[in-house]
Amino acid sequence: MPESWLAQGDAQPPAPSKENSYTPASSKPANDLILVPRYDVRASAGPGAVHTGEAAQGHMAFRPTWLRQLTGSRAGQLSMIRVEGASMVPTLIDGDDMLVDRGDAADRARDGVYALRSDDVLVVKRLALNPANGRFTIRSDNSAYPVWPDCAAADIHIVGRVIWSGRRIS
Repeated sequence: MPESWLAQGDAQPPAPSKENSYTPASSKPANDLILVPRYDVRASAGPGAVHTGEAAQGHMAFRPTWLRQLTGSRAGQLSMIRVEGASMVPTLIDGDDMLVDRGDAADRARDGVYALRSDDVLVVKRLALNPANGRFTIRSDNSAYPVWPDCAAADIHIVGRVIWSGRRIS
């Protein structure tokens, strides 16, 4: 649409002209998409969510080139899960979908946002490594929640690194 129509706020938009119309580059469906399973699992951004099973409820499709920009992991190591709670606000909010790279779980030497498991509790938190002693601080991005300093790597079960999130705009 021309800027003049947006600025004037007329009720009826003008008919699209040839130079303003959208023409897709290809009308063929994309067959090169990677389908990442979306699990009916919620990672608590709060005190913890009880993990009750991992039943795939569908898939989200991503272009391989886009995924390669995010991670070097294989497609089978990626999954989508949902955030539940407010401890990671403003980074993650209740209802966000997260792309979790389970192939990045063993690489504990990097700071970042991770899905963590303790017994049957699945949480999403920010990890910060102390390079001097190899221990972690686990924190929420929302300052109203507690910080767990000086955690031993052996005591943390990292499910995977959160590498992308998406949300519905209301």
